[in-house]
Amino acid sequence: MSAAGTLPKVAPKGSATAKQKPTPATTRKSSGGGGRGGGGNDKLPKLVDNANAPPASVASAPAETTPHEEATPTLTEATAATDTTDAVDAPPLSTADVTATEDATPAVDPAPVPEPAPAPVPTLTPEEFGERQQRNNEFLVACGKYHKGSSSGDLKRAQTLFNRGVDVDFLDGDGWSALFYAAGEGHLRLVQWLVEDWGATVDLRAPDNCTPLWTACFNGKRDVVSYLLRVGAADTIVGTPPGEPAQSPALAARRNRNPGIADFVDFEAELRRADPSRRPRQVARQMTKEEFRESMRSSPQFAAMDGGAA
Repeated sequence: MSAAGTLPKVAPKGSATAKQKPTPATTRKSSGGGGRGGGGNDKLPKLVDNANAPPASVASAPAETTPHEEATPTLTEATAATDTTDAVDAPPLSTADVTATEDATPAVDPAPVPEPAPAPVPTLTPEEFGERQQRNNEFLVACGKYHKGSSSGDLKRAQTLFNRGVDVDFLDGDGWSALFYAAGEGHLRLVQWLVEDWGATVDLRAPDNCTPLWTACFNGKRDVVSYLLRVGAADTIVGTPPGEPAQSPALAARRNRNPGIADFVDFEAELRRADPSRRPRQVARQMTKEEFRESMRSSPQFAAMDGGAA
């Protein structure tokens, strides 16, 4: 066989003939004279060249997976993926949404305003209470209550006693107030003064359920009846006087031989039924004397009842 066809001999690994060429990164020559024994030690310890080493913070490359294997995401990666998906899918809030959210906030009720404390009621000594009770009884007499040796129906006397301190709705032992006596006796000026100036209760009821209007009807006091109806006195309250059947003001007038007053009260009752706002306006003092007279002009008893004063 020719020399060209002969294969070169390869020394096996580990043999003395298989010498490997050293690389500059792993060995360095001594800094001595260059010959053997020139500097004491022929070789220095092997040093690792850190310049070519990868940085410690860089993670190693992920291991390759086979086509049948899938990399399992870590908890951090899964959380980050979820947050990113939510952030992308959630639409931004519009101005209307923000306004609706603000409007949906429940309103906070303001702190309640405390009601003013009621005025203190003056405390009377027994002597003062006795004196006031005496003035109240004198006031009833001045307004019409009969008392032997005293004049009743005295407006000036009533005004003097009132200024000294009386109770306008004071009730005596019979359950009657000053307005009962003034209406029953027909003292129109006293009735007007008690109602308009001092707010006497128009529909105050006695123990037998009679009212000042009932008393005026029973006693035939037409001017007082007309005035009390104009200021809203109730025509439907039924009185039950002792020994008498229950009766309305109109029936009380008719039973005591005052048919004209009875018809006048009945006509006013018809007007109130036809116009439910009529009596509330009268109670609120919104009906003038002229308006009342004009509305009652068609009553058959108007001429007889229209004295001009009420």
